[in-house]
Amino acid sequence: MNIGIVCYASVGGSGVVATELASALASRGHDVHILSSEAPFRLRHEPRLHFHRVETPAYPLFREPQYVLSLTTKIVQVSREQALDIVHAHY
Repeated sequence: MNIGIVCYASVGGSGVVATELASALASRGHDVHILSSEAPFRLRHEPRLHFHRVETPAYPLFREPQYVLSLTTKIVQVSREQALDIVHAHY
C-alpha cells in the first residue's frame, strides 16, 4: 500500500506517534510518505519511508502564514505523484 501521513512535527507527540506508525508500516512493506513543515526528530532513513516538506511562502497581504493551504497543496501533489492509496492526517 502507498500511505501518506500528515503530522505536526514540532507540537506535542504528533510527530513521534506519526513517525513510529510510519516506521512500523514501512517495515511491513508499505511505502510511507510523511508530510510536515519539518522532519520529525525521530524520523530515520529507512527504505520505503519518505519525507515531503510543506513549504509555507510568505505573503504580505495576510498576517499569518497560510500553512493549511500549503499543506493541502502538498497533499494533492504527493498524492498524485506517488499514487497514494490513503492519507492519514495525524492531528
